[in-house]
Amino acid sequence: MLSGEVTDTEYEVIDTIYRIHRKRDADEDAPRCLRVDYVIGLDHWQSEFICIEHTGYARRKAEA
Repeated sequence: MLSGEVTDTEYEVIDTIYRIHRKRDADEDAPRCLRVDYVIGLDHWQSEFICIEHTGYARRKAEA
């Protein structure tokens, strides 16, 4: 994808759902994520994972 081909689309957020996400079959001490689901239409949502308990890039991105 070329940078000139990227477009932004805005959606109205109808609801927001927060939950703890753990990777399937992960050990009990594995880092978890905060999963945020944005409801933006009937049966349409966008998910975002915020990796607060991780290290490295994922943690820096969550802090930002």
